[in-house]
Amino acid sequence: MTVSKECESEILRLVQAEKWPEGTVAAELGVHHDVVTRVLAQDATGQPAREPRPSKLDAYKGFILEQLERYPRLRATRLRMMIAERGFRGSAKIVERFVKGIRPRVASKAYLVCERLPGEQGQVDWGHVGQLSVMGGMRALWVFVMLLAYSRMRYAELVLDMTAESLRRSILRALSFFGGVPRQLLFDNPKIVVLERHGRAARLHSGLIELAGQLRVKPVLARVRTPEDKGGVERAIRELKEGFFAGRSIPSLEIGNLGLRRHIESVVMTRRHPTLAGRSVGEVFAEEKERLMPLPNPMPTADLVLPVAVGQDGERTARDQPLFGAAEVRERDADARGGR
Repeated sequence: MTVSKECESEILRLVQAEKWPEGTVAAELGVHHDVVTRVLAQDATGQPAREPRPSKLDAYKGFILEQLERYPRLRATRLRMMIAERGFRGSAKIVERFVKGIRPRVASKAYLVCERLPGEQGQVDWGHVGQLSVMGGMRALWVFVMLLAYSRMRYAELVLDMTAESLRRSILRALSFFGGVPRQLLFDNPKIVVLERHGRAARLHSGLIELAGQLRVKPVLARVRTPEDKGGVERAIRELKEGFFAGRSIPSLEIGNLGLRRHIESVVMTRRHPTLAGRSVGEVFAEEKERLMPLPNPMPTADLVLPVAVGQDGERTARDQPLFGAAEVRERDADARGGR
């Protein structure tokens, strides 16, 4: 593989001045490691590099560079077809090698591994885990999970609704289970949490803001298309799907939630903590529990109160319709899934 003089100079600089290993230089510059070895050998012996041989591609390199400047993601196979229509008779390998050498490399993304402080953050999310047979048909079945980021302790419960009221009720039950309140609650960006978003600015649901104020907790949104922000709770949901729900039939919410509580106590709490060696999740949770803010007294309510028209005899009037019909339930479930 023939490289430019600029590439040869960069190889010599990185190896001789910066003391980089040859393999690291090859990976950084996107060249074969034999090229690095050859350039270093030529510099050591003083032998001039051979002049590159003429290539069938030479007349078409300018066209390829122009196309890649306009369409950076254009594949080498398509470029070969385009220059073949203009008279190129060489192999596809020649085009692939040339394109690989000139296409800008995608910079790898660096991640900083951070551990949250005890009692600092709880992460909230849902996962779809199947369907539940109810009177009149089938309902989508979801698992609500809140995970304490420091100890990895979690609360999980099965729900049929992904509404703002259901979210508030699940949050209150989770905090009662933990016996305290973390200083932050991290949410994803579904419609029941984020009503409107413009760039980084977001308008949260008024009921969530009210509950956060009553709990003295700060609601935080995960960045859009950045799953590492809430990787802990997503892993917890995946573990439940693979370790609890796999091959299991849920006959009712009560039985399913009882099984989830037993799973947390017998499996999750006894599991080894991923970063604190020699300690279990339950042991670390006992430490974190002391750092949680106290539960408010009295606890906030999350009941949904709606006006209902009634007649003089106390019965609902004819114009008073059921709160949720079958069609509304299906539409609401579809909206919840779309909001995720």
